[in-house]
Amino acid sequence: MAGPVLFVLRKIHETAVADPARLAVVCNGRAIAYGDFWRLIEGCRRSLQPHLPTHGIAVLSVDSILESWILSLAVRGLGLDAAVTRSADQVELFAGLDVACVISLGS
Repeated sequence: MAGPVLFVLRKIHETAVADPARLAVVCNGRAIAYGDFWRLIEGCRRSLQPHLPTHGIAVLSVDSILESWILSLAVRGLGLDAAVTRSADQVELFAGLDVACVISLGS
């Protein structure tokens, strides 16, 4: 990878390389360092890349705020826009828009 295009991804990547143990996120009492946060985002991006188009809106129906951040950053890194919903019935709000995919994760 030549480097992330999005500013926030570039900064996460730079910090992950320079100081991987530095605290990036705390969610529900779980501390995640930049190195791990970057690996989660990049792993998600690589897993999704073969299955997603290169434009449109990725509607993410996710319960976990941490998972929504990881997924959102991953799909944005692939050139998609991202919209996060808290329940599957909110996906209908995007009818008529350029929805490229719907990704649903439940806990």
